[in-house]
Amino acid sequence: MNRIAYITATTGGKLLGGFWLLALAILVGFPIVGFLQGDFLGYLAFSILPGGILLDVSIVVAYLVRHGSEKIAKAAWVILCIADLVLFCLLNATYPQPAGASKETELILAYTMLTLSFPAGFLGVFVLYTASFGFDFLFAESGSTNFGVTGFYISNFLGWVFLFICGYVQWFKLLPWFIEKWRARRASQA
Repeated sequence: MNRIAYITATTGGKLLGGFWLLALAILVGFPIVGFLQGDFLGYLAFSILPGGILLDVSIVVAYLVRHGSEKIAKAAWVILCIADLVLFCLLNATYPQPAGASKETELILAYTMLTLSFPAGFLGVFVLYTASFGFDFLFAESGSTNFGVTGFYISNFLGWVFLFICGYVQWFKLLPWFIEKWRARRASQA
């Protein structure tokens, strides 16, 4: 708790604390409402979208505030990404479709990972989409582009891994590097 008090001592830290509290309220509040209305997993899935947006903004603020807040933001981002993948599996297990694979849960996984890896995730999706055309073209002649339920899970897991890597590199490798370059440039001009 001492670290939180130390982080929130500055104006940027107070903003960061506000983002974290609002994200926590959304990530806890929506599922509670869903539980009361009988659709816990659906509301939980929806809560990741606005929670992810707040978390993305808070990552940028955390690197500007420092004081260890970037480690907290990193842990929260990784946990939310893993929760998204687990939620995808739970939704498919809870609401089985004819083939056991739901297009809606696939969209939830894609949208939440796009939100968490924004803007690098869009470049990743473009690369995956372009590659999928080549993949479909290679297998079109044999007529074996339908890989069933196992292929559904594997392709979604690989998409999740790809977007996770895009977001991780963007938020926790490139962003700190750019901020340090910016700080060094400002320090040399002063």
